[in-house]
Amino acid sequence: MYIETSENAGERVDWSPFSADTLNNPTRHALNTNREETYWLSLDKSNGELRYGKFFANATTVLRKIQGIDAENGGTTFPEYCKWLKDAKEVKVALAGGKAADVSILRLPVTYRLSPFVVPQDRITLLQLENGLVTVPANLPDACKALYPNVAGENITLIDSNFPEFTSAIEMSCKNGWCYDELQKKKDALKAKREARWKHEDKNRVLNEDEKKKIAEEEDKTTCIRVTLGYHHGDSPGIPYVLEIWPSGHKSFIYKHGDGSAVMKVLHGKIQATFYDSIDKGRLQLGTAEFREGDVTWLDQHNYQIHQLHNLTEYLGVCCTIQCYQFEKKDKYHMGNFQYTDMNGECHEFTPSSDITFYDFWRQMKKEWLESEGRNESEIEAQLREKLDEFKGLACTIMGPRE
Repeated sequence: MYIETSENAGERVDWSPFSADTLNNPTRHALNTNREETYWLSLDKSNGELRYGKFFANATTVLRKIQGIDAENGGTTFPEYCKWLKDAKEVKVALAGGKAADVSILRLPVTYRLSPFVVPQDRITLLQLENGLVTVPANLPDACKALYPNVAGENITLIDSNFPEFTSAIEMSCKNGWCYDELQKKKDALKAKREARWKHEDKNRVLNEDEKKKIAEEEDKTTCIRVTLGYHHGDSPGIPYVLEIWPSGHKSFIYKHGDGSAVMKVLHGKIQATFYDSIDKGRLQLGTAEFREGDVTWLDQHNYQIHQLHNLTEYLGVCCTIQCYQFEKKDKYHMGNFQYTDMNGECHEFTPSSDITFYDFWRQMKKEWLESEGRNESEIEAQLREKLDEFKGLACTIMGPRE
């Protein structure tokens, strides 16, 4: 699905994470005691509505709704079994047996259709306000509001006046260069883990060669290049700014992002996000959204927290995204790791890491591009040294001269 968010002409589709099968299947609405799931109940006195949903805590995931009837005097009357809502003053949560891993009480009722697509406030239209196909930064959680200006600006781009061939160089490197070599290392590491797993697998569930080949082909595509920018500030899972390079056909595992918040912008190409309710076995796929160059999306602890990214473009259509992460200030416990599900359905933890810094990555791509043009070693070194001097000058301007 693609929603028009810029000058590109796109298909206007009503985004909803639930399929018709989910909405019409009563068993999907009920309590599931076999696995962890998020359930929410919204008490909305202003609109006279009581809403129940699962998974994302926004109006796209409403499964049941009780609505008051407008009386002649402009008030609201409720069905007999929920008249208590009219006089409700305070919300408390009590568990009648069992346990809940986490209970949150939010200040406002669930009324917004918080779309995964974010557009600047000066570009949203009246139609978009009405149908909720997109949202604006002001509607996002506090951490995402803080992150949005850091990556959504017009100058956050791979278009570089000093290196106009930057994206072409990345494409070339993924085919036969540093990026290709780095991806091969990751592929070899996955192969070693896979073979070790198969060597010690349960004799009752031994895979045949065709099954192993299929898993290997899928797993070998679960790699990308992680280029970090800046330093770890201690308020995010890993270094907060990450440029990810996704070659054609490559995808992530299904990740849960450490209950942190994030904002992501597509800098080049396009990518599909598939959202899930859990990383556990038996998880429910909630929907998909396609993000194109210039599009911005978001996630927090309660919305879009678990997803899989997939570059579906054919041939060598690389996708580049910039992500930034931060924990909400109200969070007392910070998870330093992501969780993910591998191709075998097993859950693991992943410590966000770096393959290379942005400056070193830029230099490597520039070097490979100049070499492809037949430049000699002295010319290449001169251009790279010029960029290094520029970088040092900028750092000195920002930080001030040292004593």
